[in-house]
Amino acid sequence: MQFYEMAEIIQRVEQTNLALMQKGGRRSTLVLSQISSTSVSLNAVPSACEAYLDRRMTLGETEQTIRDEMDRLIEGKNATWEIGTISRKTWTGRN
Repeated sequence: MQFYEMAEIIQRVEQTNLALMQKGGRRSTLVLSQISSTSVSLNAVPSACEAYLDRRMTLGETEQTIRDEMDRLIEGKNATWEIGTISRKTWTGRN
């Protein structure tokens, strides 16, 4: 994906997070937590760009909810996405 296409996706991420935060009750969040790009040099437009999104779910949301949301984020762009899982102990000591 080109760098400039990612810029538009980042704007969609921000808009989606703002919409999630406006819902009542417990709130879901969507945060861009890491971004990287590949370029042949510092003065060339990057040929590839990758972002890591942290999506926190609330009760009632499903994997399909998230899949649909991610599809909307990249709609019309030369982009793909995949679900990743990080397993770590929480501050309470639970996995």
